[in-house]
Amino acid sequence: MPKTMLSPRRLPAPARAVIILMLGLGVGACATTQTPADAALSGHWRLDQAASDRIDIQVTRAVANAERRERQRERQRRGRGAAGAVQQDGPAAHRGAGAGEASGITEDQFGNITAIAPDFPQLRERLLQTLDAPVMLVLAVQPGLIDIQADGLPARDYHPGEKITRLDEYGTAVLDSHWSGMAFVLRERYTSGAKLTERYQLGRDGTLTCTRSLADPIIGKLELKSVYRRS
Repeated sequence: MPKTMLSPRRLPAPARAVIILMLGLGVGACATTQTPADAALSGHWRLDQAASDRIDIQVTRAVANAERRERQRERQRRGRGAAGAVQQDGPAAHRGAGAGEASGITEDQFGNITAIAPDFPQLRERLLQTLDAPVMLVLAVQPGLIDIQADGLPARDYHPGEKITRLDEYGTAVLDSHWSGMAFVLRERYTSGAKLTERYQLGRDGTLTCTRSLADPIIGKLELKSVYRRS
């Protein structure tokens, strides 16, 4: 059984203290659980905003595109519904149109609810909270363990090969970690079907790059890079 962790990103102090039930489970054969002998990720790191992606802009654009696609699908559904309601009275055939736009609820020509559109403003806020790049990172790499502290919050400890059930702003996910060469990789699989991968890797210039790759059922794929320099 995996352990369960509550995310400290936006939780109050009492909730951050609730971290329970640890039990390690092996990851797949392609994942390396052994810490590289010359891993050099440890240290204090500060975000280089000029060299990093603008997360707010990219998330806002991705959510806007998803909302536009949803509106197009809704127009198509209404078009098909109108075509099938030619023999129906006008008021019955069009009664749900205005309500659907305002509330996100889709109705057929008889007024039956057929779908509820995503809450895009709420999705945007959750993505911004989840994908937000901390200004300060502190990484401590030890054999079989890596601690990651973000913006002074309590550090998270990860044991490569262990699985964690974690609750954060984006939902509930099963998380596992491993080493891929000299890069440390976190993988989160959410109950919503979304997948998030975080990759921490040193560049040839000595900078640390954190790459977040998201595959979300609503917005599609999104990749964000945050560059850090030793402080």
